[in-house]
Amino acid sequence: GGFGLIDGEAPGAVWAEPEGLGSITVSALAFVDEDLFVGTAAGIYHLNAAWELSFEEEGPLGEIDQLVSAGGNLFALSEGMIFSFDPPGASWESLSDPWGNPKALAAFGESLYVSLHNSSSGTRVYRYDVQDEL
Repeated sequence: GGFGLIDGEAPGAVWAEPEGLGSITVSALAFVDEDLFVGTAAGIYHLNAAWELSFEEEGPLGEIDQLVSAGGNLFALSEGMIFSFDPPGASWESLSDPWGNPKALAAFGESLYVSLHNSSSGTRVYRYDVQDEL
């Protein structure tokens, strides 16, 4: 486990590890602008452009299955629920859909794509326009 940064300017592979992550197992990574969000078994860590690490205490806690960025927002899939993070407002919101169990996330531009499964219709993919929905 653990996390490090490859310095592309240095000859060869040079790794730097931010203080605080240590040997925590990383399960997901996503950028929002210049900030990197790190999904772990304990929740989400935020690594800003100055390489300062903080834990998102208000965010989803528990195993983070997936992180994606769309429309300037961060989306997390954790324990069958979808959460949205608005960096300027520094606020988390649950986006879980009552019609299905989210299985996977993808992002492209301003759109979030969600694979939902329910017992009556099976698995379907839905698109959310992030700017219209949030």
